[in-house]
Amino acid sequence: MLADLAEVVRIQNETTPMHKLSAGEMLRDMETLAPELQRMISVVEVSGAVAGFAIAERLAGMYHPQKFHLTLAVDTPFRGHGCGQALYSSVEDHLLALDALSISAQVSERNEVGLQFASSRGFVEHKRDFVSYLDVQTCDLSRFESEADGIEFRTFADLDSPSFRQAWYDVFCEVRHDVPRSAPPTPIAFDFFDEQVIQEPDFAQDLTFFALDSGEIVGFTGGYLNSETKILDQWLTAVRRNARGRGIAMVLKVRQISAAKLAGCMRIQTDNDSRNEGMLAINGKLGFERQPAVLSLRKEF
Repeated sequence: MLADLAEVVRIQNETTPMHKLSAGEMLRDMETLAPELQRMISVVEVSGAVAGFAIAERLAGMYHPQKFHLTLAVDTPFRGHGCGQALYSSVEDHLLALDALSISAQVSERNEVGLQFASSRGFVEHKRDFVSYLDVQTCDLSRFESEADGIEFRTFADLDSPSFRQAWYDVFCEVRHDVPRSAPPTPIAFDFFDEQVIQEPDFAQDLTFFALDSGEIVGFTGGYLNSETKILDQWLTAVRRNARGRGIAMVLKVRQISAAKLAGCMRIQTDNDSRNEGMLAINGKLGFERQPAVLSLRKEF
């Protein structure tokens, strides 16, 4: 199983480099996630070699017991030989036996083969996102403000305590309802948030910033740093409704980028729903370069 897992990670990272996985991350999820959130992993072999994989899972943030997300990839040397068809047919049969209502998947708009594969099996686009990259070491932040009137900016490392984690969780539960998504958000327990967001090994405590108004959290931007690639995943950037329009989101991002530059990061990447015009505009001003869209597809049963 561990050997197969290593091959799954390799194929995933080679075919979808913008969303890299690690075997350690997947093993940690196997150990910590509840049974209903565990990934269902299938592999196809050719002459003893793992030629491709499929992962079906229920998504914690949009949980429904009969709705699944599919990740499927075939290693380049084995494409065109029916491996993808075999994997998909096996997964669909398994999910139908679980009374699945739908399967979702994500495919880059430049992946014409993948889009045709999905379309021919009844998947329909319902959402699209843009991944954007920023070259941290060459970006110029001199024209941007790093302060906002009456707002204090601190890192998670500065603020961490049991009560602060609870306060962050409370704000997260509020602002996540304003994030465009493919389905309404479902409740996430504090213990899950603490274990899967804060205790995640790549969580960058010194690169996760908070905006405080009279000591209360009004906004934040999270970060997850790959220590090998020096790529920072800029997680959710959000400001509470009653504090919007004061430039807080921009300052949060400027603070994070500046800290990432000092920490030797090479690139920041983030993704935004195409409907999130405000955050896309902020990213554009900061110099993020938008990549081809990632299409969210869904098949209803």
